[in-house]
Amino acid sequence: PLYECGAAAASTVLTKTNLAQTAFGMVFGEKFGAIFVAICLFFFAFSTVLSWNLFGKINVVWLFGEKNAQKSTRIYTVIALAFIVLGTIMSNDLVWELTDAFNYLMVLPNAIALFALTKMVTGSLNEIEKK
Repeated sequence: PLYECGAAAASTVLTKTNLAQTAFGMVFGEKFGAIFVAICLFFFAFSTVLSWNLFGKINVVWLFGEKNAQKSTRIYTVIALAFIVLGTIMSNDLVWELTDAFNYLMVLPNAIALFALTKMVTGSLNEIEKK
């Protein structure tokens, strides 16, 4: 039958989450490809969690001040740990979709800041051009 051959068979088996593993498995062999992807994914996830956690703590201290740094970073840490635990029990596709959505939401405050600072930036540029 048609569904047992070629691209039709691959499209029923391949998903977003196993596509890289399948590709590396075809090049390096099924077992080594799976191990390689698992190791790379572990280091990527571990370094991402550590770096975003540090970045978040630095921003929490900046937002709430040095006076409240200990309390605010503890609250941030509890919230971050809760999201990490939720990320481990939810489906991979949902976790990636939520990650993308939250990254897209970071555009809003940045765009607002760009519009708010436009006059100051153009003023500074005019001063530099006059010199």
